[in-house]
Amino acid sequence: MDSLKDKYGEHFDFAILRSELSIIYSSTEFHKANIHELWMYLKSTDLSDSLPQVTKLASLIVTIPATSAGAERSFSCLKRIKTHLRNSQSQNRLSDLSLLTIEKRLLTTLQNQNSFYDDVIDEFTKKTRIIDLTYK
Repeated sequence: MDSLKDKYGEHFDFAILRSELSIIYSSTEFHKANIHELWMYLKSTDLSDSLPQVTKLASLIVTIPATSAGAERSFSCLKRIKTHLRNSQSQNRLSDLSLLTIEKRLLTTLQNQNSFYDDVIDEFTKKTRIIDLTYK
Protein backbone atom coordinates (compact mmCIF):
# COMPACT_ATOMS: atom_id res chain seq x y z
CA MET A 1 0.00 0.00 0.00
CA ASP A 2 2.86 2.39 0.74
CA SER A 3 4.29 2.29 -2.78
CA LEU A 4 0.77 2.78 -4.15
CA LYS A 5 0.38 5.83 -1.90
CA ASP A 6 3.71 7.22 -3.07
CA LYS A 7 2.97 6.90 -6.77
CA TYR A 8 -0.82 7.26 -7.01
CA GLY A 9 -1.86 8.76 -3.67
CA GLU A 10 -3.99 11.50 -5.16
CA HIS A 11 -6.10 9.02 -7.14
CA PHE A 12 -7.30 6.79 -4.31
CA ASP A 13 -9.14 7.11 -0.99
CA PHE A 14 -7.09 4.57 0.95
CA ALA A 15 -9.52 4.10 3.85
CA ILE A 16 -12.28 3.12 1.42
CA LEU A 17 -9.86 1.07 -0.68
CA ARG A 18 -8.75 -0.91 2.38
CA SER A 19 -12.36 -1.74 3.32
CA GLU A 20 -13.26 -2.66 -0.28
CA LEU A 21 -10.21 -4.92 -0.52
CA SER A 22 -11.21 -6.67 2.71
CA ILE A 23 -14.59 -7.42 1.10
CA ILE A 24 -12.86 -8.84 -1.99
CA TYR A 25 -10.43 -10.91 0.10
CA SER A 26 -13.23 -12.33 2.26
CA SER A 27 -15.17 -13.55 -0.79
CA THR A 28 -14.09 -17.08 -1.80
CA GLU A 29 -15.10 -16.65 -5.46
CA PHE A 30 -12.15 -14.29 -6.02
CA HIS A 31 -9.43 -16.42 -4.40
CA LYS A 32 -8.35 -18.08 -7.66
CA ALA A 33 -9.22 -15.23 -10.01
CA ASN A 34 -6.48 -13.15 -11.56
CA ILE A 35 -6.69 -9.36 -11.70
CA HIS A 36 -8.07 -9.30 -15.24
CA GLU A 37 -10.87 -11.71 -14.34
CA LEU A 38 -11.68 -9.62 -11.25
CA TRP A 39 -11.76 -6.44 -13.33
CA MET A 40 -14.01 -8.05 -15.97
CA TYR A 41 -16.33 -9.40 -13.25
CA LEU A 42 -16.60 -5.99 -11.58
CA LYS A 43 -17.44 -4.35 -14.92
CA SER A 44 -19.95 -6.99 -16.07
CA THR A 45 -21.92 -7.18 -12.81
CA ASP A 46 -22.01 -3.43 -12.16
CA LEU A 47 -20.08 -3.94 -8.93
CA SER A 48 -17.80 -1.19 -10.18
CA ASP A 49 -20.33 1.29 -8.76
CA SER A 50 -20.31 -0.47 -5.39
CA LEU A 51 -16.53 -0.96 -5.25
CA PRO A 52 -15.16 2.09 -7.09
CA GLN A 53 -11.73 2.13 -5.44
CA VAL A 54 -11.07 -1.55 -6.17
CA THR A 55 -12.27 -1.00 -9.74
CA LYS A 56 -9.84 1.91 -10.12
CA LEU A 57 -7.02 -0.18 -8.67
CA ALA A 58 -7.83 -3.13 -10.93
CA SER A 59 -7.94 -0.81 -13.96
CA LEU A 60 -4.56 0.61 -13.00
CA ILE A 61 -3.01 -2.82 -12.52
CA VAL A 62 -4.42 -4.12 -15.80
CA THR A 63 -3.02 -1.18 -17.76
CA ILE A 64 0.48 -1.05 -16.24
CA PRO A 65 2.94 -3.51 -17.79
CA ALA A 66 4.10 -6.12 -15.32
CA THR A 67 7.56 -6.65 -16.81
CA SER A 68 10.70 -4.71 -16.14
CA ALA A 69 11.71 -4.93 -19.78
CA GLY A 70 11.40 -1.17 -20.28
CA ALA A 71 15.15 -0.62 -20.10
CA GLU A 72 15.81 -3.51 -22.47
CA ARG A 73 13.28 -2.10 -24.92
CA SER A 74 14.97 1.30 -24.73
CA PHE A 75 18.37 -0.17 -25.51
CA SER A 76 16.86 -2.25 -28.30
CA CYS A 77 15.21 0.88 -29.72
CA LEU A 78 18.51 2.77 -29.54
CA LYS A 79 20.21 -0.12 -31.30
CA ARG A 80 17.63 0.01 -34.11
CA ILE A 81 18.11 3.78 -34.46
CA LYS A 82 21.88 3.35 -34.57
CA THR A 83 21.57 0.62 -37.22
CA HIS A 84 19.19 2.77 -39.27
CA LEU A 85 21.55 5.74 -39.12
CA ARG A 86 24.46 3.55 -40.18
CA ASN A 87 22.51 2.11 -43.08
CA SER A 88 21.05 5.42 -44.22
CA GLN A 89 24.26 7.43 -44.31
CA SER A 90 24.97 8.67 -47.78
CA GLN A 91 28.29 8.14 -49.49
CA ASN A 92 29.00 11.90 -49.32
CA ARG A 93 28.55 11.97 -45.58
CA LEU A 94 30.78 8.93 -45.11
CA SER A 95 33.47 10.54 -47.27
CA ASP A 96 33.23 13.79 -45.33
CA LEU A 97 33.46 12.00 -41.99
CA SER A 98 36.42 9.93 -43.12
CA LEU A 99 38.12 13.06 -44.48
CA LEU A 100 37.66 14.79 -41.11
CA THR A 101 39.13 11.77 -39.35
CA ILE A 102 42.10 11.58 -41.70
CA GLU A 103 42.80 15.31 -41.49
CA LYS A 104 42.28 15.56 -37.71
CA ARG A 105 45.59 17.34 -37.15
CA LEU A 106 44.73 19.98 -39.76
CA LEU A 107 41.25 20.38 -38.26
CA THR A 108 42.72 20.92 -34.79
CA THR A 109 45.07 23.58 -36.18
CA LEU A 110 42.17 25.33 -37.93
CA GLN A 111 40.02 25.23 -34.79
CA ASN A 112 42.74 27.08 -32.89
CA GLN A 113 42.44 30.05 -35.26
CA ASN A 114 40.11 32.79 -34.07
CA SER A 115 38.12 33.07 -37.29
CA PHE A 116 37.45 29.33 -37.76
CA TYR A 117 34.05 29.20 -36.05
CA ASP A 118 32.90 32.42 -37.69
CA ASP A 119 33.87 31.01 -41.10
CA VAL A 120 31.94 27.79 -40.41
CA ILE A 121 28.87 29.76 -39.32
CA ASP A 122 29.12 31.91 -42.46
CA GLU A 123 29.23 28.78 -44.64
CA PHE A 124 26.09 27.42 -42.98
CA THR A 125 24.20 30.68 -43.36
CA LYS A 126 24.98 30.82 -47.09
CA LYS A 127 23.09 27.58 -47.73
CA THR A 128 19.37 27.75 -48.42
CA ARG A 129 17.38 26.65 -45.39
CA ILE A 130 13.79 26.75 -44.26
CA ILE A 131 14.70 28.97 -41.33
CA ASP A 132 16.83 32.09 -41.46
CA LEU A 133 20.06 31.44 -39.55
CA THR A 134 21.52 34.96 -39.68
CA TYR A 135 20.96 37.43 -36.88
CA LYS A 136 19.75 40.78 -38.16
